[in-house]
Amino acid sequence: MAARVDLQKLGVQWNSPSFVGAIVDGDIRTVELFLKGGMKLDLNYEGASAAVYALQPAANNRKAVMQLFLKYGFDPNLTLLDHAG
Repeated sequence: MAARVDLQKLGVQWNSPSFVGAIVDGDIRTVELFLKGGMKLDLNYEGASAAVYALQPAANNRKAVMQLFLKYGFDPNLTLLDHAG
């Protein structure tokens, strides 16, 4: 997939920690490449769905990240995990 190749060119690994890191950093370009490559917003990362990380107070660029999620078909009514533990 071209998106995964583009991530590799940027030095970003195709994995959950990198995806969640990009979400928290508010890195729209990288998040979009993950979504284009097929990464799922409901994947469980350390007890929480990846999408939940965009809502954390420490997350950057939250509005733009959430708009990107919606662009890629995120259902805001979806029940997400939010439990570390």
